[in-house]
Amino acid sequence: MNARSVVALATTLIVGTQLYAEIHLAPIFSDNMILQREVTIPLRGTADSEQQVSVRFNGAQYTSAVIDGRWEVQLPAMGAGGAYEIVVTGANNSIALKNVTFGDIWLCAGQSNMDSAIETYKAKFPELYRGHPVKQH
Repeated sequence: MNARSVVALATTLIVGTQLYAEIHLAPIFSDNMILQREVTIPLRGTADSEQQVSVRFNGAQYTSAVIDGRWEVQLPAMGAGGAYEIVVTGANNSIALKNVTFGDIWLCAGQSNMDSAIETYKAKFPELYRGHPVKQH
C-alpha cells in the first residue's frame, strides 16, 4: 500500500467512527417506565467515543463524560407521580424517554384466591374484621 492509500483509509476510519458515535441507554430504560420513588436513580448507558452526554429532566440539566465507553448521570429522588420526559443528548443523537413515572411496583404471587375481593372473606373470618371496617376502593 502506498502512503496516499494509508492516509485515505485512516481518514475514512476516523471520520466514519465520529459520524456514527451515538449514545445508547441501558436496556432497562424505555418509554412508559416506572422508576422507584424517593431514591436517586442512576441513568446510564454507553457511547462510541469520548464525548459529553447531557440529560434534561424536570427542568434541570445533568452532564456526564463518557469514560471507557460508559456514562452515568444521577437523577434526583422524586416523589410518586409523573408523567415526565427525560431527554438524553450526545454529540450525534438524542434519545427521548416519554411517560416516565415514579412510584412503587408490587409483584404479587399466590394461588387463585388472590383475585378474590376481601369482602368475600368477611363472613368466613369475622375475627379479622372486628373494629376494622372494610374499605371500598
